[in-house]
Amino acid sequence: MRAILAVMANGGGSAWVPLFCGLALAAVGCGGNPPAVFVGESAHFRLYVDPALMPLPAAFDGDNALAALETEWADVATMLNTPDRKITYYWYTPEHIVIACDDPTEGGCTKEGEHTGSPVMAALHARVLGDPKRGIAPDPKAVALEITSEATSWHPEEGGSTHRDFYLVAHDRDEAVTVEEAKKMDCWNKTAAVTDGKVHCNVTGRHVIERYVAEVFADPNSKIKLPTDREIGYERVEPPTSAKDQRSYWRTYYLESAVRLTGSSISKAVGSYDPNTNRPVVLLDFNRYGGRVFGDVTSAIVGMQFATLLDNEVKSAPQINTAIRGGRASITMGGGDVDHAEKSKNDLVAVLNTGSIVAPLKLDSELNVGPTLGRDAVQKTRVSFAVGIFLVVLIMVGIYRWSGWISVFAVVFHILMTLAVMAIFGATLTLPGIAAIVLSIGMEVDGNILIYERIRDELNLGKSVRGAIDLGFSRAFSAILDGQLTTAAAGWVLLQYGSGPIKGFAVMLLVGVFTTLTTNVWVTRIFFDWEVSRKKGQMNTISI
Repeated sequence: MRAILAVMANGGGSAWVPLFCGLALAAVGCGGNPPAVFVGESAHFRLYVDPALMPLPAAFDGDNALAALETEWADVATMLNTPDRKITYYWYTPEHIVIACDDPTEGGCTKEGEHTGSPVMAALHARVLGDPKRGIAPDPKAVALEITSEATSWHPEEGGSTHRDFYLVAHDRDEAVTVEEAKKMDCWNKTAAVTDGKVHCNVTGRHVIERYVAEVFADPNSKIKLPTDREIGYERVEPPTSAKDQRSYWRTYYLESAVRLTGSSISKAVGSYDPNTNRPVVLLDFNRYGGRVFGDVTSAIVGMQFATLLDNEVKSAPQINTAIRGGRASITMGGGDVDHAEKSKNDLVAVLNTGSIVAPLKLDSELNVGPTLGRDAVQKTRVSFAVGIFLVVLIMVGIYRWSGWISVFAVVFHILMTLAVMAIFGATLTLPGIAAIVLSIGMEVDGNILIYERIRDELNLGKSVRGAIDLGFSRAFSAILDGQLTTAAAGWVLLQYGSGPIKGFAVMLLVGVFTTLTTNVWVTRIFFDWEVSRKKGQMNTISI
């Protein structure tokens, strides 16, 4: 078993920080055994030194170094799970990270089948958190940026022993940044307020981490470097509703730069739900090429994670428990917020089925337009509605006198009933909807006119008031019903094949058909019956 010992300068002494090579998401290439000079050994350790440190300073005492390691033997043995083996330690220059493997294969650095984490992320983890027990303080820059690091582990069903990895975490925050930085984050526009050369932006945790790791990798004094065939991936995580901190945060993934599969390998994507957890999932059908590649890739990384990226953002990184063949797979949408997971599912399905925009969209200019046109349209609609009501009242009262007032009340009841039906179904009143209401008022009045004219005809034939009312309503009903059914048929066609404003107009038209029949046949009849019963047979005629 080989491990690495990084000696970190800490005042006048040194702190021992063991770093192990392993695998986070993809294979990590490992070099051969590093050259070293044997110093000595104790009961549980062998100690080697980097030849660059030779000759050793007079203050160096190999026995004391081995004695210091022996005092921590219990912790080291537990960490490495090798209580019965003598551990080889290499001592290198400060912050020098060297990959040393017992298994330098495509599967990554392993310890008896156990993947112990990416050395780059392990080094970042140690740098961010420090080690209070060994007197190593956390990185001040990470503390200032509120970046933390966490460790994760999983035990795949068919992937061997435990897998470990580390990842950085940072929350979104509001922050004043320079104009140049705001432009890079697409936060800048010409109307933004600039104070002391800075603008306020919502800075994502991803941007914070990217800025931090870029400084670490570029620092000439840091030996933590990102291999050319690797990259850092980022996933946005929505906290659950029960979390105290409701800010969104970002976490990192250590990824291979090579893309194994693209959306062109997917023939069909369908949104669905996991029957066990009820979480949103995306079901994928691969084409022949994609199914073959996906099966080969998943068989090679059993026990590890496979990341799905959309618009350069990790959407999911499921653990591969077994090779997935047959040309089908599913992606479970992560995140603690259900609405966000549902939206992510719909977005992913849309992009996989129709393709994404190759060219990114960036805001070039912005023009704020006042609601002048909309305000004018609403005002004209109100005026037309008021004029229509006024003309209805004028014509009906002028021609049918007292019976005309019954028609006016029926119109008011018709409007109130229409609004009640809208409230029950949670519908929104739009301009097309107002137009449909105005049209239904005309249909309601038209039905009353048919009834009134039939009553007039029966009175002219010498019928009694009660008999004329009964015959007027019964004989006009067929004509009213025929007209309303014809209107309903037209409204149904508009509802089925129309969209947008047309569909809104159709919905209100169908509601108007229902309320018109109700007021014509029921409400108006109640008022006539009430008036006749109030006179108790003393009416020789009626004001109509």
